[in-house]
Amino acid sequence: MSQAAVAGRLGVTDRSLRDWEKQYDNPSTAHLIGWAYEFGDRLVLRVPKVVPELPPVVLLPGETTFVEHEVRRLAATLKARRKVLKLSQTGLGRLVGVGRSSLQRWEDGQDSPTALNLIMWATVLGYTLDLMHDPNW
Repeated sequence: MSQAAVAGRLGVTDRSLRDWEKQYDNPSTAHLIGWAYEFGDRLVLRVPKVVPELPPVVLLPGETTFVEHEVRRLAATLKARRKVLKLSQTGLGRLVGVGRSSLQRWEDGQDSPTALNLIMWATVLGYTLDLMHDPNW
């Protein structure tokens, strides 16, 4: 697929996509999810020696798009992990480099982190953010 075709499907300029590919700039979390989707992949949170499962995509009440669903799916996993580790939102926010209110909005699905903040959030909680092919696409 050409850069122009992918950029068009993501609703960004060719230059934006080129800058992401050359690592001059970073996509938003929504664009990262959409970019993966264009190639039949989904973002997954992975811990060492565990193969993550991809739940089917079923929009929950209040969700209107696949991207919104995926952001909430990732956030729910990270929120649950924070609670298991008994970290406060304030403490985790400090480790991620954001305020408690930002972390609260991410966990509640009211806002989504930047792609770099999502990676940092996952890393602090012991995950890596990876791509996994979804055979249902």
